[in-house]
Amino acid sequence: MSGTTLSVEESLIAQALRFATGSFDAVRAERLLCHVPDYRQALREMVRVVRPGGRVAVIDGDAAGVLLDHDDREVTSALVAAMAGAIQNPWMGRQLRRLFLEVELVEVDVRPRVLEIGYPVISPVLRQVGEALVTAGALPEAAFTRWTEALEQAAATDRFYRGMTAFVATGRVS
Repeated sequence: MSGTTLSVEESLIAQALRFATGSFDAVRAERLLCHVPDYRQALREMVRVVRPGGRVAVIDGDAAGVLLDHDDREVTSALVAAMAGAIQNPWMGRQLRRLFLEVELVEVDVRPRVLEIGYPVISPVLRQVGEALVTAGALPEAAFTRWTEALEQAAATDRFYRGMTAFVATGRVS
């Protein structure tokens, strides 16, 4: 998978799996459906390749559920919104229960979890998104510089916090 979006070829693979119907006892996808244009078809394919009685599990995020601690709410909100906007289906996690029921899975269970993401992992993404906002004229460079410096200080003093709501969904093929 390339970056945060799937290539056309990767999307087509998820939407038309090369396996025969009922090939597996279980199938699992993690952080996939949020990037697939036809996520309903991808989920139907997952169900198709699982034997009756088998399980389907999906772990996917909810980009609107990003938690980022910073005193500057305006810049933080702009960055969080831009990150969510870069994802094909930013609300995927919260939609999983409905989608699982639409494809007629039974014994559906969906549980939210907050995943904490450390500064070294997320800082390159924050910098890239912030620089894009500055280049587009949507964020003043000085404001982004101050925001970044404060975030780096928080990270250096172990006060940085960034989390994201993810959902773990399971269901059984009837």
